[in-house]
Amino acid sequence: MCAISAFEINLNNKKNSYKKMKSTLLYAIAMLLTVNTFANKLIIQASGTSFTPNTGTIQLGDTVIFQWVDGFHTTTSTAVPTGAASWDEVLSSSATSYMYIPTVAGTYSYKCTPHESMGMTGTFTVTNLTGVGEVSKQDVVQVFPNPASEQLNIKISSAKNFSYNITTLDGRIMQQTENAKTDQLLIDVTAYAKGVYLININSEGKRITKKFTID
Repeated sequence: MCAISAFEINLNNKKNSYKKMKSTLLYAIAMLLTVNTFANKLIIQASGTSFTPNTGTIQLGDTVIFQWVDGFHTTTSTAVPTGAASWDEVLSSSATSYMYIPTVAGTYSYKCTPHESMGMTGTFTVTNLTGVGEVSKQDVVQVFPNPASEQLNIKISSAKNFSYNITTLDGRIMQQTENAKTDQLLIDVTAYAKGVYLININSEGKRITKKFTID
C-alpha cells in the first residue's frame, strides 16, 4: 500500500507540474497575441548603400525601427507630414538601432546622409487606423484628464465592451485590460513616471491610439 501511495503521489505531482507548465505557456502565447493585436513594427535595416526594405506601409500606433547591420550610416528625415517630428540619428556599431513612432498619418521620407548620392533613401506611409470610422471622433472616445497625475479616464460613448493597453513610446507595455464590459474605465496611474505614453484602444473591431502625458 505504501508503495502504491508513493507512486500515486509522484504521479499527481507530475500532473500538477504539467498543468502549471501548460498554463504558463498558454498565458505567454496569449500575451504575445495581445501585443500583436495593438501594434506592429516596421523594421528597416541599414547595410552597404541601401535601406531594406526602403518602402513600407503601417498604421498610426505602429513603430518604425531602423537597425544597423554594417558600416556607418544615418537615418535622417527629409520630409514628414505637417505636425510630425523630424529625426536625424546615427546608425553604427555603437548605436545599433533607432525607434520612431509616427503620430501623424502621411508619407515620411528619409535618407542616409553619407550615402544619399548612392541612392540610400527610403519612404514609409502611415495610414489612419483601419476601421476606425466614428470611433476616432473626439466626442466618441475620450481620454482625460490630459495631462494626468493620479487617475486616467477612458470613455467610449458608442461601445459597452473594449480592450486597451498603455505603452511607453519605446513600446514597453505598462498596463492592459481585455474585454472591459463598460463604457468608462478609471485607471490608476500614480505609479507611472512622468513622461508621454500611448493608449491603444480596441472597440468592436475598431482601433485608435491616443497620446497622454503624466505630469
